[in-house]
Amino acid sequence: MYKGNIRNIAEFEKGEIKLNTTVGLIVFIAAIVLSIVIGTKLKVNIGIVALAFTFIIGVTVSGLSGKTVAGLLPTNIFVTQLVATFFYGFASLNGAFNGIADRIIYKTKHSKAALPIILAACALIISALGAGGEATPLIVSPIAFMLAAEAGFHPVLASLAVWGGSICTIGAKWTAGGAVANSIWAADIGEEIANQASTYILLILLVFGFGAVIVMNLIHKKELKPIAMEKPEPFTPVQKKSLVIVSAAMLIMLVPAVINSFFPNPVTAWITGHITIQVVCLVGSLIFVVMRLADPKEVFTKKVPWNSIITLAGMGALVALSGQLGIVDSVGKWIGDTIPAKFMPVMLVFVSGVLSYVVAASSVIYPLFAPMVPALAAASGLNPIVIVVSIMLGANISSFSPVSTGGAMAMLGANEEQRDIVMAGQFKLAVYFLAFAMVIFAVLGLVGVFG
Repeated sequence: MYKGNIRNIAEFEKGEIKLNTTVGLIVFIAAIVLSIVIGTKLKVNIGIVALAFTFIIGVTVSGLSGKTVAGLLPTNIFVTQLVATFFYGFASLNGAFNGIADRIIYKTKHSKAALPIILAACALIISALGAGGEATPLIVSPIAFMLAAEAGFHPVLASLAVWGGSICTIGAKWTAGGAVANSIWAADIGEEIANQASTYILLILLVFGFGAVIVMNLIHKKELKPIAMEKPEPFTPVQKKSLVIVSAAMLIMLVPAVINSFFPNPVTAWITGHITIQVVCLVGSLIFVVMRLADPKEVFTKKVPWNSIITLAGMGALVALSGQLGIVDSVGKWIGDTIPAKFMPVMLVFVSGVLSYVVAASSVIYPLFAPMVPALAAASGLNPIVIVVSIMLGANISSFSPVSTGGAMAMLGANEEQRDIVMAGQFKLAVYFLAFAMVIFAVLGLVGVFG
């Protein structure tokens, strides 16, 4: 059985609990479902509805004070997403990221047969530079569908290339999305285990994302038409300075961490422990503002994903309240005791994958499952890394669904003629992807890979 040091999820002073676990679970599930239904029907951010339920249940049912309920808000995750997206938003707004994408496509436009793979690589590079999975499709998707129409390759392949390249960096903690995901898991299982899980999921999604693009490209392989594309304009001084700042920030976050992994020493240990992504992005944002490389007000309003941040805050608070009611521990223990350890990973892939068809991973699925990881690991004996990777894999591979955030963003550049074809293709592929992952994890479980 796994004996790692997993921090107890209940960190707040408990109030008077008036509900037993079963009734509390019903109330909690009802609150989540109603938050999604009400938010969708009334076109209101579900995070606001979830936060309202958090205060109502916390004050009236749990006997907590309003101040204690407010303390359940995931402020660290909120700040991480805010400062990271604000920092990278400058390079996105002034066209620096777009310039990189244009140059990659222009330099490789004669490699017609490999265009979808090149598009995926382009999305990966832009995402890894810091744009992340949310901003990258805004940059690459219009280019992908323009090339699909001009060169003649399947539009579903265009959206798959954008999505496949973008999702890989969910495990890259120096990007906005990766930092948020890492901080969500780290709050419940510790920084070290979260970092290892992030590395595994990065590698798995890299293989899966590009593997899917390569296979689909072979299936739909045909002679493509020549592409007429003008040479991109040179980078402006503003864009050059922006890329230097972004590159410097990446080096500050990556180099000490890599050195410390292979050659542990007090200097790099201090840097990785104290010079976090929040610090780097705040200092970098200040440099952007002082150097006037973009309008900070415009970055703040257009490039910071406020809907996602509010959803994450509201759902995170509601899930934290479930910990106050003792629900998370009880559910985690029940799952661990009921489902055989060898089949738990495939079950987690399935559940998180089904949820990902309709809700976002980072703002709903991760906060929902993260507090359960310690109880699941303790009850099943599985390493928490296996549990986290299973959840993240399911949540990401089925996000290609057009009604999920990932799929919807990947087809932003589609025209009316392409859109219907892409939506139908995305629905089918999202099901195939989830089924494929489940088969792989079921086989791995049966042969004893998970322990």
